[in-house]
Amino acid sequence: MRKNEKPNFPPLNLGAYSGECVVEAAFDGDLTLDHISGNCNVTLESRHGSITVTHKIEQGAQAKLKAATAVAIGESIDEHAIVQIAAAGDVTIGQSIDHNSHATITSREGKIDIGMKIDNCSKASLTAVTVRIGQDIDQHSNAIITAQTDVTIDGGINQHATADIIALKGAISIGQMVKDGVIATLTAGKTVHIGEKVDHHSRVTVLAHGDVTISEKIDQDSVAQITSVSGSISFGQGLSGSATATLTAHNGSISIGGSVDGGSTVNWAAHDFNCPHQDGIIKRI
Repeated sequence: MRKNEKPNFPPLNLGAYSGECVVEAAFDGDLTLDHISGNCNVTLESRHGSITVTHKIEQGAQAKLKAATAVAIGESIDEHAIVQIAAAGDVTIGQSIDHNSHATITSREGKIDIGMKIDNCSKASLTAVTVRIGQDIDQHSNAIITAQTDVTIDGGINQHATADIIALKGAISIGQMVKDGVIATLTAGKTVHIGEKVDHHSRVTVLAHGDVTISEKIDQDSVAQITSVSGSISFGQGLSGSATATLTAHNGSISIGGSVDGGSTVNWAAHDFNCPHQDGIIKRI
């Protein structure tokens, strides 16, 4: 090699791992696999390159993947699989982390992008610069997400899921609703946006430095505790069906576009409070 010339490591196609097998190996270049299936327990490292699984990590498989650059799974982490991924660059999953699977994924300098869902009853711990989920955190799943900047969930957080989401220096955006019995904690260095409503029997805690917006309402028997350190809080609609909201925006305003229905309660602290219809209990704290 010439001085300052970077080494050239040839890529390897490892085929497929299936059946009853235990594999532990490290290589220098880019690695490609077709799939990991059966009761395989596979530990792979690319010291200088990427790892690509063309199709799935299939049902019941266990995999530990470590890459100096990116990791990509073309389809899913299948049901009952246990997967750990550590990459310096981007981690992409074309489809879902399927139901009853466990995934721990870390991208040190890149993004995590899941094309579809964290599916039913799955557990996922995601740490990256940015995180995007193309559809939902689905029912009975548990998601712990930590991003240096933004977290985007294009769909919603669904029935009885638990989500702890932190965007240290960025925003959290949930495109649809927090639906039915969800427990969610959302902490953002900038703004938090929920595109629809906080649905019935949910418990939501929000702490943001910037504005917090909920496009619709806090629905029946839900409890929301929302704090904006430097911004304002706004609801497109109101509260209904014995919902309770504690809203704090000491440096901004609180605006509720619809009604606080009878049986609902708003406790608030802000420079200004605006709500056109106040049939429920409104109390300044």
